[in-house]
Amino acid sequence: MSLQHVKEEIWKEGQNEARRRLQAAKHEADAMHAKAEQAVRQLREEYAKKARQLREEIERREVAAARLEARARLLQFKKDSIDDAFQKAAEKLRLLPEAKRKEYLGKLFEAAGPIEIKEISCSSRDKHFFKAGNIREAAMLGGFIAKSKDGSYQLDFSFESLLQTVKEQHLAEIADAVFGGSR
Repeated sequence: MSLQHVKEEIWKEGQNEARRRLQAAKHEADAMHAKAEQAVRQLREEYAKKARQLREEIERREVAAARLEARARLLQFKKDSIDDAFQKAAEKLRLLPEAKRKEYLGKLFEAAGPIEIKEISCSSRDKHFFKAGNIREAAMLGGFIAKSKDGSYQLDFSFESLLQTVKEQHLAEIADAVFGGSR
């Protein structure tokens, strides 16, 4: 074998080795590229899934917040409506004709029962319905407050107190009557 022939042989082997290495590097690069693309696809899918979940969670929270706000507004409307009804009732009591006032005061006095009264507080409009004695005018719609002779207790039959007692003790029934049981 001649030197030329050995040189050509080495040259061919070098080129073949370079091609093999280049081919191996290309395969390795393609594999790395495919792996990177797979990783990118997987990340996109994970981020898309997380974004969907986050969006759904935000939507659930917004719906819950909207329902809560709607419920709060409905409750406020109901409260305002009931308060308005009691204000109208108070106004009707304030404007009662004399005969009705006398009738109501008589029933309230009967409900007070037999007590020894030291003092009665009532509105200036109702003062003339009570017999002479220790009668004081008070700022109220009507009714009266009777203080016992020994000062140990008082009975509050003012219209305001009676309305408040009715409201406190029967609010659920009033709401059912006004709103048809949709508390």
